[in-house]
Amino acid sequence: MDDHERQRLLAVLASTPARLKQALAGLPRALVLWTPAPGKWSIQEIVSHLRDMEREAYLARYRRMLDEPEPVLADVDGDRRALERGYREEKLALVLRDWNRLRRECLRLLKKVRGAQWERVGVHETAGRLRMDDLLRRHAFGNDEAHLGQIEAIKTRFAILERLSRGPEDLRALTRALSDKAIR
Repeated sequence: MDDHERQRLLAVLASTPARLKQALAGLPRALVLWTPAPGKWSIQEIVSHLRDMEREAYLARYRRMLDEPEPVLADVDGDRRALERGYREEKLALVLRDWNRLRRECLRLLKKVRGAQWERVGVHETAGRLRMDDLLRRHAFGNDEAHLGQIEAIKTRFAILERLSRGPEDLRALTRALSDKAIR
């Protein structure tokens, strides 16, 4: 990966806090906690997952890869963490505050990485050998872009279902003044 591509990926990481803030602006609690389907996460759970991945996956892995020769990088079971840590009960504002702090720390670390340091390697339990570059790409696209996309998809689905749920009442209102003959 060349420096231009790295800078583009770092820009994605740097832009995510503002994009996440915008994505969450004005959302009602019901939507934040709404689960779009069985086995899928709510927006609350996604944001809590982002915080934990920032701390325990990305920041921890970058540090280890910079400090140790080919460290083994443990896989992170997001579903298990969500259940064990009670993501749905957390206060979203506190989760966001913690995630923002961790993101700033991660960006400070990554901005100091130079030259051959980007080629440092860690061995992920399931993904195999990853260079710093590879982890950066996963961080920007596999994490940030993917989860922002999930949040937008949840908001869209929620809005569609809200409109559909109003259908019977809207139909009653539109037909209230009509005669039985006209309705038939």
